Amino acid sequence: VKASESGNDTSYSEMNLFDSRYEYSYASDKNSKGVSISFSFEEEQKIKSIKIWNGYQRSDVHCVENGRVKTFQLTGDNDYKEKIELKDEMGSQMIS
Repeated sequence: VKASESGNDTSYSEMNLFDSRYEYSYASDKNSKGVSISFSFEEEQKIKSIKIWNGYQRSDVHCVENGRVKTFQLTGDNDYKEKIELKDEMGSQMIS
């Protein structure tokens, strides 16, 4: 995984996207727009869905006081491209 930018503390590294812990999260620097996150795999993968927790969901207060994604573009091989809208709520969201 590689992000075009990350917060200036390892607590916000893109590697936190995979730890399943609410204490840490990924964050860009200064609530930037246009940030990209790229995933590369050694072997071809067929991804049917992803689960996203939008915002810093350590607590209701942390979530409200920090930025959250409204929309993002999901791209993949063979010119796959889809605009995804996320809900502004606590809990996970499954994207098929």
